[in-house]
Amino acid sequence: MKKRQVRKVFAAFIAAAAALTLTATAACADGNTTSDDDSHIQTPDDDNDNTGGSDNDNPGDNTGGGSGGNTPEQSEIFWNKVAAYSTGFSDSEGGVAEIVQYNSDNGKLYLVNGKTQTIDIVTLSEYSEGELQTVLTEDTDRISFNNLVAQNPKSFEENFEVGDITSVAVNTNLDLIAVAVQHSDYSANGAIVVLNYDGTFKAAYPAGVQPDMVTFAGDIALTANEGEPRNGYEGGAVDPMGSVTAVDLSAENPQAVTATFESFDSSRDELVSDGVILKKGSAPSADLEPEYIAASGDYAYVSLQEANSIATLNLKTMQFESINGLGFKDHSVEGNGLDLLDNGEIEIATQDVYGVYMPDGLATYTADGKTYIVSANEGDAREWEEFVGVQDVVLGENDFEALKNSEFDGLEDGQTYILGGRSFSVWDASDMSLVFDSGDMIESFLASDENYSAYFNCSNDDIDLDSRSDRKGPEPEAVNVQTIDGKVYAFVALERQGGAMMFDITDLENVVISSYANSRDYSGEMLGDVAPESIDFIPSSISPIGANLLVVANENSGTVAVYAMESERKIYEMHQTFTPSAVEAADHLLIWSVFGNGGKDDGQTSNDFISIYNPTDSAVDLTGYKVRYSTLRDGGEREWTDIELNGSLAAGGYYIIIGSDTGNENPLISFAEGEYDIKYGFEIDNKQYSIQLVNASGQAVDALGVDEDESDENAELAEGSPIVGINKHTVVVRTDASDTDNNALDFIKVDLEDNPDLADEYKPVK
Repeated sequence: MKKRQVRKVFAAFIAAAAALTLTATAACADGNTTSDDDSHIQTPDDDNDNTGGSDNDNPGDNTGGGSGGNTPEQSEIFWNKVAAYSTGFSDSEGGVAEIVQYNSDNGKLYLVNGKTQTIDIVTLSEYSEGELQTVLTEDTDRISFNNLVAQNPKSFEENFEVGDITSVAVNTNLDLIAVAVQHSDYSANGAIVVLNYDGTFKAAYPAGVQPDMVTFAGDIALTANEGEPRNGYEGGAVDPMGSVTAVDLSAENPQAVTATFESFDSSRDELVSDGVILKKGSAPSADLEPEYIAASGDYAYVSLQEANSIATLNLKTMQFESINGLGFKDHSVEGNGLDLLDNGEIEIATQDVYGVYMPDGLATYTADGKTYIVSANEGDAREWEEFVGVQDVVLGENDFEALKNSEFDGLEDGQTYILGGRSFSVWDASDMSLVFDSGDMIESFLASDENYSAYFNCSNDDIDLDSRSDRKGPEPEAVNVQTIDGKVYAFVALERQGGAMMFDITDLENVVISSYANSRDYSGEMLGDVAPESIDFIPSSISPIGANLLVVANENSGTVAVYAMESERKIYEMHQTFTPSAVEAADHLLIWSVFGNGGKDDGQTSNDFISIYNPTDSAVDLTGYKVRYSTLRDGGEREWTDIELNGSLAAGGYYIIIGSDTGNENPLISFAEGEYDIKYGFEIDNKQYSIQLVNASGQAVDALGVDEDESDENAELAEGSPIVGINKHTVVVRTDASDTDNNALDFIKVDLEDNPDLADEYKPVK
């Protein structure tokens, strides 16, 4: 790392992200460089044929997507990327930029930043005529919930500890925002935290366990409390009850009311016979896991994803009136085809399997006096500790993921059930009968479009053709329904493929794909805007530039993309201003960066390395200091490799330890003689390790833990939460010269295979 960048690597990473995703240049799906907004903002080709299947004479028949649809001969709608915001973080495991909501009163975006566990308040305003800018000042616009709880402890349940910040919603009638905050204890109640527009604390109300989503029904704040069994089912582990919490914030003395499913425990058999999927031996009150809420009038409709059901909650009585199973999608029906195999080829065909819709996001709309629910049919597996609810099923020379029928009630013996519908559906809210399903429209479009066919069914952390075909395909994640110029449109975010498809659903017997907003850069594995998690819409009447705007939060890339609806393709320059907070440097030496090839010869460096940084104003005598390294990757007892340091480390200087030569013939980072302090015969794992920096008194002054997931053993030796999900291409690097004693906040991951231009920035320099 060059010394000029030492004080705020986070700001450098923002700038690097800007160079990749926020300028007027990006790489198209074919790998060529073009304007940012010319990349992947696609409309269907002129010659597209019917990709959604045949007509369905019985729209309520749950055999599936025979209702189908057509791609249009030519769309005149273009979604041009006109603004962007980067959190400065990215993560192949997701969880960075998650939920975004626009506030029309003050022109700000409220974003859940899962990496920093904050709400980022981003100003979206006109930069010049027809152009937008995003602005964030870290000191005032990045709202820390650890600080809010510490400053207002009496407003929370006793000993409340902040876990994940999961969702945000804006209420312009009451001039406030509501935030869903989970407890760090997976089995403890979370909270609905109410803030003023500027992020100052207003109130907090107890929610159920693991509030995963928050929304408003009028002035009633609602949370979907998921209650997942994160420690499994054995050894006395708790499976918390799923629930919905409501708080009427317009009341003189608001009180939280939580509705559970306990009243359905006595009618478990009836639920199963109606198609509700339940884990064998479980009570509905514990097994049902609310995922998402869409409200309309006096009712809230709650997706119970794993149970393949939607529950109806009466907001006046705060009682669940019904739980309706959604049935299954018959993939043997023409128009319901899918690519079920990861074999490197596009093969959309009918198969003798049933799709389990398992909706994630929901939206509602009314037409002809009826209420309809639109669902994004993502699918979700249950895998908790010892419990695995899926299995691999062999088809020819390949296999695919399916539910393990023996673990659940509600599935028929001898049938094969796959996760998700690879579609969106429209349901009649009165009885949850299926009115429309998009069949194979999404996959057929991606397969036939020249910009996407080479990356068909890729994942959100790779660009390999067909890599997700055996696992839920493009994964429709979120849905937003809007009426524009008298037509009803559904925007469907594709978590794995990227971007948001726009469907005209005005006539459910003639649904068409109208456009596709996608600014993912397929020239690298995780470039551009990757893994959309949520969608918001800004109508032209309140838009800063007078155009309809689509706002998409992308959880892997840690970015927000803003698209303008226009009648022609345009190119816009991105304008982002990020003002970092001042850094108070640590008073001790720090682990600065680490790279491990794991013994591979095709990583990105000539040698594994560890760099130590001196953030103080004085030189430090290294006599007695040592760096300790260990890994439990191969099991067994923990063994430490101790590397004795020597000499003196100047103020603002780096001490660089390199390992044995990796054998990489074309490294992006290499170390010549004189560019390091010690060469030591060790190799650093590329998945899991622990490093400690120990001073002359034997005290560990800094520590870094890297795990394959947070349940692994190295997590015990991390400061705070470990870094999760690295590979042989990843540099783990500190964000700045401070030390919060939380690895997840202090370090970022930089994948040099995806970002080769950053190699010079992240090579430590003496």
